[in-house]
Amino acid sequence: MYQQFLPALCGIIKQSRTKRTKSGLSLAAGKCIIVCEAVKPGPLDLTMEYLEKWYGIHGTMPVDMHDMVLWAKNPAHPHVPGMMSDLILGINNPNEQRCVLDCPIVVGLPLEQVPLDESQMAWHRTTRDCPSAGLGIHLGSPWASVSQGGVLIPPHHDSEGRNTYFFPVTGIQLQTLLFHKITCDGKVPLQATKSLCSSHDLDDYDAETMTIYPGDLLIQPPGQLHAEYNPNPAFAHEGHFFTYGTLHHTLSSRSLEVTTQTCEYMDETLWRMAALIPQLPPDQLSVFKPRMYLAQHPSSKSRKKKQPVAL
Repeated sequence: MYQQFLPALCGIIKQSRTKRTKSGLSLAAGKCIIVCEAVKPGPLDLTMEYLEKWYGIHGTMPVDMHDMVLWAKNPAHPHVPGMMSDLILGINNPNEQRCVLDCPIVVGLPLEQVPLDESQMAWHRTTRDCPSAGLGIHLGSPWASVSQGGVLIPPHHDSEGRNTYFFPVTGIQLQTLLFHKITCDGKVPLQATKSLCSSHDLDDYDAETMTIYPGDLLIQPPGQLHAEYNPNPAFAHEGHFFTYGTLHHTLSSRSLEVTTQTCEYMDETLWRMAALIPQLPPDQLSVFKPRMYLAQHPSSKSRKKKQPVAL
C-alpha cells in the first residue's frame, strides 16, 4: 500500500529505464521504493580491513559515536568521541549500542538509478550558463553509517526535503515507515510530526515495518517519517537527492524544522533546477509542474545564500 517493490536491477538499458520511471512515479505519489538485490552484498562480518580496502575508512579516523544510552538521557548530547577502530573492535559488544552516522564516501546511488538524481543533473547542465559564485561546487555527498547491534533511531525525517536512499552492505535493518491517517491535506501529516519529536504519540499514524537485507535499496520520498533499528552490526550507504516529480513533497517538508540534519547549498540546487526547466521534456513539465512548486519554496533556515549571477 505504502511502498513499491521492484525486482532485481539488471544491465539491460530498456528495463532499467522502465524501473526508473516506475521509481519516479511512485516517489511522486508519496510511496517508498524497494529495489531487491540492487547491489552486491558485503561480507557477513564487518572488519576494519574491509572498510579500509573498499572505502578508505581507516581505524585512526576520529569520529563522534552516537551512544543510545546517552541519547535516551539527552538527545542533544548523545556523542562519545573516539576513533573508528574503537567502534569496530567493539562491534559485537552486547553492552554497547553505538553508531557512527556520517562517514563520507564517494559511492552514491547504484548505477542504474543514478539518473533519478535530477539535482546532480541540474548542477552539471547549468554550470556553464550559471557559474557558481562560491569557491567550488558542493553537491549532496553520500555517506556511510556503521552501527553496533541494538541501535534504535526514533521517528524522524531527513534533511530539507530531499529524497533519501539507503542500502545496507553488511547486516540487516528494520525500517518502520509512519503514515498519517489524514492524507487529504499534505500539511496535516507534517504539522503532526512536531508531537513526534517529544511525546512520540503514534495514534494518528499507520505504521509499516520492513526488513532491508544486504544489497536491497530503499528510497523514501521527502518528508517520510521513519524509525530505524539495527538488530545486529551493520554497514550501510545513505544519501539524498532532489527530483522534479517530488517537489510538492519537498515544499511541505522544508516548511518545518524537524529534520535530523543541517544541509548547505540546498537553495542554490533548487535555483539550478529552476534554471533547467526550459530544457526539460514537455511531458515532464505537464505531469510534474515543477515551476509551480519551485516558485513557492522557502529559503533554507540553516544557510542564506545569494542566487547565482545568471539567475
